[in-house]
Amino acid sequence: MLHLKLSAMNNDQHKLVTSQKGITGLAIILLFLSLYSNIVYINRKYSISEKERPKWIRIFDETSLTLNWVNKNIQKDSRIATENPALLYLFTGNKTVTYDNPGKQWNLWKNLDIRYYVSILAAQNPSTSSALSQYNTIYFNTGNLKLRVIDFGPPESRKPLM
Repeated sequence: MLHLKLSAMNNDQHKLVTSQKGITGLAIILLFLSLYSNIVYINRKYSISEKERPKWIRIFDETSLTLNWVNKNIQKDSRIATENPALLYLFTGNKTVTYDNPGKQWNLWKNLDIRYYVSILAAQNPSTSSALSQYNTIYFNTGNLKLRVIDFGPPESRKPLM
């Protein structure tokens, strides 16, 4: 019966029906691929294994832990140097400055009473890390990012940055 209907159609009508079936089939395949990829992502997002979770979520979680610690443990009137001053300010309300070229900024920071450094970058400069090792680390996140909070001490008794 279907064969008789198809043979009764002219060539243009036959192409139209065939292309509509092809488009419908393609749409169904895309729908299932989309559903599959979303299910895989949701499973990874809520995975018990830390390594399976998406990298950007792991970075966010570690950064949030550090910012929560700062918010609870650093006085609100303290000034802080950090790589991302806007994020730290929005999260904690503390006044911030950019942690950039600390050797040249050291005297300015001393005058501004910048007491703390909060590391919230995934990549650390090794020379900066060694220069900061002489100061008291008051918080260290043991995650992959190794985020930390360093107390430079009061400006009048602060060691010079080396």
